[in-house]
Amino acid sequence: MNDFEKKGYYLFKKAINPSLLSQIVKETEEMFDKGKKNLWPFIRVYNDYPYLKDNINVFGLDFPLNEKLNKNIYNLINKLDYVKKLKEISKWENFKTSVIRLHVFENFFNYEGFWHRDGSTFPTPNQIQSVIYLKHEKGFRIVPKNKNHLLEKYDYPLKDNPKKNSQLRGKLPYEMFDVIEAEAGDVLFFEAALLHQGFSKKERMHFHLRHENLINTIPADSNNNFNFNKEFLPNYDLDNLYANYNVYIKKNDFRSKFKRFLRLFFYFLPRFKSIFRNIFKNKDIKETLFHNTFYQ
Repeated sequence: MNDFEKKGYYLFKKAINPSLLSQIVKETEEMFDKGKKNLWPFIRVYNDYPYLKDNINVFGLDFPLNEKLNKNIYNLINKLDYVKKLKEISKWENFKTSVIRLHVFENFFNYEGFWHRDGSTFPTPNQIQSVIYLKHEKGFRIVPKNKNHLLEKYDYPLKDNPKKNSQLRGKLPYEMFDVIEAEAGDVLFFEAALLHQGFSKKERMHFHLRHENLINTIPADSNNNFNFNKEFLPNYDLDNLYANYNVYIKKNDFRSKFKRFLRLFFYFLPRFKSIFRNIFKNKDIKETLFHNTFYQ
């Protein structure tokens, strides 16, 4: 049994040659800059802090391969040669890519996400996530496949997504999860329904993809090695996306500025709601008290 079969994840070291990596990083940093300046409508803002240098606190960019955002990135991503490794560890004949997102984060603010599963129900041998690291990162937490059955001890569902606050923000024992440390150019593969948590105390920059097994083979397309869904192709019409997307609107009125100031103020305090629930509600597992704060 190899590591992927045992743990449900595999870190592919030095998956990207340095020359190609350098080009991808350059284009990606330009994309990130557009997002911060509100020049790309499809951005994710998880914690809307005050605008530093008039820049939005961007967490992610959706539809990152569209030529309206960057004319070079699609061809560069299409040159990545880890498809063979993905097929090798998954034992798939072919696959499609149904999600791609750019996660970017600057290092002033800490980030701790919810514990969650990306797949509908555990296990998901036909859905694999990949993370293409463009910078050194340490912190991503993942419960290995061979420890999933132990989650019941901590009041976590064994197959479905957590729902209770004590599960979403649960302080799982360190022996229950692995912490991923990756270098720029590494690629992480993991089964989509493994319980995991985004965690960062420094800057991060990576592409996040979801691959799905295809039972019926399709003709190889050298211009689309990842078999991206049509909405992720570079020439897809953006007008088709607005109807189902909650576009971030940059606001500078007094009320919006005050809300951002309050969020910054609470960044330097513990999470009082979690303290209350830990005292009066949470029995099996306690919530972390400093998630998304300066003290994380």
